[in-house]
Amino acid sequence: MTEEKKPNIERWQIKVLGITDKKPFESGAVKLTFQGEVKEHKYEFFTFSKRLIPTIESSVDKVINAQVEISTRETERATYIDRKVTEIFVDGQPLGGQKQGGQSGGWRGKSPEELELSRRSYALSYAKDLAMADKIKVSEIQRLAQEFNDWLISTPSPAKSTATAVKETAVPAKETPKAKPAPTKQETPSADQAKHQVAELLQWVADNMKFKSIPTARNWLVNVSKIENARIDNEPQEVMKEIAELQGWSV
Repeated sequence: MTEEKKPNIERWQIKVLGITDKKPFESGAVKLTFQGEVKEHKYEFFTFSKRLIPTIESSVDKVINAQVEISTRETERATYIDRKVTEIFVDGQPLGGQKQGGQSGGWRGKSPEELELSRRSYALSYAKDLAMADKIKVSEIQRLAQEFNDWLISTPSPAKSTATAVKETAVPAKETPKAKPAPTKQETPSADQAKHQVAELLQWVADNMKFKSIPTARNWLVNVSKIENARIDNEPQEVMKEIAELQGWSV
């Protein structure tokens, strides 16, 4: 079992000894690993920040003033220490952005590049889970992950939380329940009408979520909104009203 401790943020004067690895990922992120010397001790460092990589690569045999996030991972067999460079300072100022007020040492938290990598990893994990559950084909994983990532970037106004939605629709405890009127008999739509209503529902979801394909809209309804396929096919108009209320979309 691996135990991770809360990372420490420190400012180090690092003499860059050499670049040991530069690994690109399919998501577009890049991990740069390099050897550095601090007070006559040699350590391995890495960074995911694309704005810091050129400075590190051009600083071989030079000293950089860096902010380092030090994380410790303990396993049954060994203890591992990761040293991630999250910022470089020149004349006391960070290379990009501005310092966060009230914090000595400047930047804290993930860089934009690391946030992008986390978002893409989450999207890929989501698509893999759907494939494992036989909701999509393995060949569709990459396409769906990209569409889900695009949605995370350009998602519309946030949906109401489940707790808020329940609170707004809950019946007060002291209110006397009113008898529901007898349901009116509705005409059963023809097969062609039903298919048309389902197609309208899925296109409506795809347009609002900015999905590029109709199957992605159905997957979102089933796996994110927890709407059963049977309801999508048999009650498309009711599903549309329900989603519109929860998401705040117009019908």
